[in-house]
Amino acid sequence: MRLRTFVRLDLVALLAMTGVFFVGIGNASAQEEVYTAKLVRKKGLSTESVQLDLRIRERATQEQADALLKILNEDGSDALMEELRKGDYGEARVTGGRMRRVDWVRVFPGQNGSSVLIVTDRPIYFPSDKLDEQPAPTTALGVLQLEINDRGRGRGRLAEAVAMHVTDEGVLQIQSARPTTIEVEDVKREQ
Repeated sequence: MRLRTFVRLDLVALLAMTGVFFVGIGNASAQEEVYTAKLVRKKGLSTESVQLDLRIRERATQEQADALLKILNEDGSDALMEELRKGDYGEARVTGGRMRRVDWVRVFPGQNGSSVLIVTDRPIYFPSDKLDEQPAPTTALGVLQLEINDRGRGRGRLAEAVAMHVTDEGVLQIQSARPTTIEVEDVKREQ
């Protein structure tokens, strides 16, 4: 039996999946964006980290965001997650780990930078995790939320999503089989 927990990532980034934030700016990009970051987690008394590289070829359009919102409202979480899997916006790779296809990207400009929401076809794990070595398909997606300042630097959080639900307050909750999120530090937009 798998433990199911609800992970609440930063409200600003997760509202990207609800009607509140779908009105945000974030049209398709014209050139590839490259981000580097460090995934960090506690392991016993020590801290473990690994390099993450993201290559984003395009961003979702407002029309695509509206279509996803409609699917979520009419058909629910499973249909939303299935639709997200159809995207191909870039790649994510952890040093020593498997490449993940980026299924969704939305960038939301803010007052002093941007929020970036990235969904990958499978969760992103540390290379030492046995889960990353298993070739069997999973129904879970990876959800990465980054906060980037106006100089292209920032931090974020990474979670596994087995279901997505919107609360009465309009907040997207990520249901996860893993009880913790992974911190993302030293985020840099390289280009």
